[in-house]
Amino acid sequence: MNRYSGCAVIAGSLVGVAALLCACGSKTEQAQLSEYTVSGVVTDDLTGAAIDGAQVIFEADTLEQTDAHSDGKGHYSMLVQVTEGERFGTLHASAHGYQDSTPQTVYFDGTERVVDLRLRAGAKAN
Repeated sequence: MNRYSGCAVIAGSLVGVAALLCACGSKTEQAQLSEYTVSGVVTDDLTGAAIDGAQVIFEADTLEQTDAHSDGKGHYSMLVQVTEGERFGTLHASAHGYQDSTPQTVYFDGTERVVDLRLRAGAKAN
């Protein structure tokens, strides 16, 4: 046995371990994500007036958050990702001078979901 034969055994063992790790890693499935559009209008609960600059937050079943802001007409739109097969998340809005909206669960059965949100004027609850 020469001084290099031990190196060949170690190198061969490392290649075997690496191949085993790759084979095991390829069998784990990652959740497939689907993209959907969520849009709607944010309005004042009492007057029905559009709320400009409201922040709308969508929290997907993956716990990832996406947000958008309403424009001068209260419209918002965002592209969200949810787990294929689960296809849901929660949506809520907030704006200066208004109480946060109650989170709404949103389920997806198509490519787009329209959810209008109403905010009540007043101080935010702690």
